[in-house]
Amino acid sequence: MKLELGITVNSMLRNEFFMILASALLLFVLALVSFQFWVFFFSVLVGWVIADGLSGFFTRRGRGIGQTMGSNRMQPRGVVYLAFFVGIIVATEISSLMLNGVPNLVADIGKYYLLPLSFFASLVVWVDMRVRLYRR
Repeated sequence: MKLELGITVNSMLRNEFFMILASALLLFVLALVSFQFWVFFFSVLVGWVIADGLSGFFTRRGRGIGQTMGSNRMQPRGVVYLAFFVGIIVATEISSLMLNGVPNLVADIGKYYLLPLSFFASLVVWVDMRVRLYRR
């Protein structure tokens, strides 16, 4: 399927920067339709990135060797499980604080910032994807 100017849907799907912009615009349109849904999806997206980052902070992955924060030595699986467990609790608490705090933030700064906040959420998801999937 070709659009004007010879741009194809396939070429748009291959362009990650276009997809960042498209997802930000989708979030913004969602905000215009239902602010509560936008708050939920914004919190889920940013909360996931925070959880993913904290997961890497509390536990390190690699070649089947479990390591925890502050240690370069192999740890027993039970210790790695507890570190992972704590990471999930901390990330969930941060996400729930965001879910409660984002509406207040938007009320304070104004709904004019919904588009930049939507772009921010899309951008941090992209950064997380680049770090997790394409890190060398």
